[in-house]
Amino acid sequence: MASKATSHFVMQRLTAMIQVPLVIWLAISTVAHARDTHAEFMDWVASPVTAVLLIVLILSISYHFRLGLGEVADDYVHEGGRLKLTQGLIVAYAAVIAVVSLFSVIAITLIA
Repeated sequence: MASKATSHFVMQRLTAMIQVPLVIWLAISTVAHARDTHAEFMDWVASPVTAVLLIVLILSISYHFRLGLGEVADDYVHEGGRLKLTQGLIVAYAAVIAVVSLFSVIAITLIA
């Protein structure tokens, strides 16, 4: 069984590897749609492939953020109570950002 540190390391690298092609895709796609009207851009975001890729990117970034900032907290916050509070706030913040972002993509997909 892999240790917590090994699992953390693997997940950090896995989420990073997932993000590289997705961020490149998003950058190229955004530039390609730069001259679109608002309606055309919303239609692009609402397309099934784009929506799924955006959802995967949002989930990957949120989890990667939580893992990375949690590691920073482990390294620099030494008091047990403050560490637990900091870790809890990091998890809550990552969850809120993920939920709001996912809601936005889903809302655009259902409305457009």
